Amino acid sequence: MSDLQVLSSQVLLVDGRYHDYVLERSVIESAGGALIESGRHPVSEQEVLDLPGLADASVLLVELAPITAAVLEAAKSCVAVVRYGTGLDNVDLDAARLAGVAVESVPGYAAASVSEHALLLLLATARRLRANTDRVSRGEWRPADLELRPMGLEGRVLGVFGMGAIGRALAQRASAFGMKVLATDPNVAQSAAGGVVEMVSDLQLLSESDYISLHLPLTPETQGMVNADWLSTCKKGMTLINTARGGLIDESALLDAIDSGHIGFAALDVSIEEPLPLDHRFRQHPRVLFTPHIAFWSDQAEHELRNSVAAMAASHVREVVLR
Repeated sequence: MSDLQVLSSQVLLVDGRYHDYVLERSVIESAGGALIESGRHPVSEQEVLDLPGLADASVLLVELAPITAAVLEAAKSCVAVVRYGTGLDNVDLDAARLAGVAVESVPGYAAASVSEHALLLLLATARRLRANTDRVSRGEWRPADLELRPMGLEGRVLGVFGMGAIGRALAQRASAFGMKVLATDPNVAQSAAGGVVEMVSDLQLLSESDYISLHLPLTPETQGMVNADWLSTCKKGMTLINTARGGLIDESALLDAIDSGHIGFAALDVSIEEPLPLDHRFRQHPRVLFTPHIAFWSDQAEHELRNSVAAMAASHVREVVLR
């Protein structure tokens, strides 16, 4: 292998938060490449542009850093961008297409983890977990307040917005608790949904569901879809669960609906601004359960993600080396 080939098969780790990259390095080196760790966590276009080795990298590994048209222009040797995650919100796909740069992610890798977390949030709100564990922490015991009485799930209705891998996994898990599962997805027919799910209209799902879980990508069409009108159509007392994207929800409208009593609870893993601002009402609201964007994260999901990313990077390295 010539020096030129070694240089052209560099893989630049733009950003990432794992303790080490031994796994990725081993797989990439076995394909004839070299992993270069930036050691930084760029959050702006300029910070990415300032990374040493950007111009020489044939593959970019990215988690959250913006891969813009300017970044792709500066990455003159780049043939592929591989993202640690499912969505591609932080990659300019049009610019990549024009530049002939392949863009890959790992869709569905965390379906089990995210669906388990969504079910956890559903169970935690149904069993009034936060309020009751807070009582114990304060030295109190079983409450007399009926509002803190746990709710059973048998026969209750779960509405699932989006029947991709995560939505399907959640439907299977919820049905095991005896819940009736309704779902809506313009791309999924009843015949493909499985026997535990009834595909219905958006209106029917909103009006009949005791719990609604969002599993949609963030697009111009879904941005802020959970607004005042949407919430007013929901069944009174409904609990909203979101492990997808914070931008799906108009947060002010959701808080207003909770305060009015029309929406019972919100159980969220994502928000528009992350980390959640210290003064955000989601942090202290008694009817909001918030986790710090960890639905995707588990030992199994992380292993699958990193192996998949490393394999994709190695595949592109082999193509460059063999040119």
